[in-house]
Amino acid sequence: MIENLSDHQKQVLGEFQSLTGIQDPNEAATLLEGNNWRIEGLLDFSEPNDSPSEANAQTSSRSSPQRDRGQWSLFGVVTAPIKYGFQLLYSVTVFIVSLFSFLLSFLYPGTPGRLGSSRRAAPNNNDPQAASARFLLNFEQKYGSVHPPFFQGTYTQALETAKRELRYLLVLLHSEEHDDTEAFNRQVLSSDVMTEFLTSRRFIFWAGDIRESEAFQVSNVLSATTYPFLALIALQGTQMVVVDRVEGLTTSDEIIRILERHLGRLDAQLAAARMERERREQSRSIRAHQDSAYEASLRADREKEQRAREERERQRRELEEQEREARRKQEMIEEKRRRIQTLRENFPSEPEGSGRDVAKISMRLPNGERLIRRFLPTDKVQLLYDFVSIQNLEPIPEDSTFIIASTFPRRVLEDMDMTLAEAQLTPNGSVAVEEK
Repeated sequence: MIENLSDHQKQVLGEFQSLTGIQDPNEAATLLEGNNWRIEGLLDFSEPNDSPSEANAQTSSRSSPQRDRGQWSLFGVVTAPIKYGFQLLYSVTVFIVSLFSFLLSFLYPGTPGRLGSSRRAAPNNNDPQAASARFLLNFEQKYGSVHPPFFQGTYTQALETAKRELRYLLVLLHSEEHDDTEAFNRQVLSSDVMTEFLTSRRFIFWAGDIRESEAFQVSNVLSATTYPFLALIALQGTQMVVVDRVEGLTTSDEIIRILERHLGRLDAQLAAARMERERREQSRSIRAHQDSAYEASLRADREKEQRAREERERQRRELEEQEREARRKQEMIEEKRRRIQTLRENFPSEPEGSGRDVAKISMRLPNGERLIRRFLPTDKVQLLYDFVSIQNLEPIPEDSTFIIASTFPRRVLEDMDMTLAEAQLTPNGSVAVEEK
């Protein structure tokens, strides 16, 4: 069965065996296969959306972190009955004490019990997020507000944050029932030196009470045997690994000494990891900048092409408009020529006579030439326009029109139905032909 697994499934199998201590790979593979190869469904302390790979904090010995896995496996086989027997005995004891406290509070309302009064809500063991808030509240009520900043979230979220931000994770597990808990919390956790050290080194400090479901599961994963229990977890390669553990009552100075001994070695690794991450971020930034510049160039090219298309369309429309206008003018000129030709062929002859029987009109053409012709006083102004139109009107272009204006005083003759007598052009008149 193992030979048929994919690389991803083999990796998940190794992580699951490391977390659970199951030696038989076929047994572990069967459990994972039944859970669609998801670890978190088999470990209750993970939230539904938590990434299981981040919970793979492999334990190591405080005195020899690199000890051979085979030696540990043999040790685990020998000590497993003792460890799990102790945990079973401890769980039964906690249950009996909790039951006794509940009965005492029920029979005597308002009487505080070992685990709290009847007015205090029972812990929601199914909500790891709320458990961290309860731990902080209970700690400050009993020991005060001087303490390292507790991470508010689940254990898996603390692992993810430490990995994402390249920081150290310090895990504290304690039991309110343990004899050393109060002394440790008052003398170590509430000390200024411990608070200043963890704060200055930007530790992520996650703490849990093993009465809570999540903290109890974490204690199993980290193989805690006595309390208070501290575990230093740091990034090793791509995994968060337990670097060292401190169990039982100890001093602030001793804990700081142990941590500093490891930090001297791990700081260089984290610095290298930060540099590598910065290099990747810089490469991503450069690629993003290049992609942005490329997109901007494409956008500029598209806009340029769009403007070019719009310009070509505008020029096409203008050309079409010019062609239509040229055709219209040509048609107008042709029509004008036909009309002038018709006028030449049918224009009435010049009347005979003199004095008031005729209107003798002097016409100055646009080219400076002067014409004199007789008309009848009853002839219309339109006839005068028709006569002028059959003359040489250069430099007035063919596609333009003209007006006739009298002189002394100047009046533009616009009423085509007016007679020449009414236009005061009898018996003699003088007009000028101008381009309109």
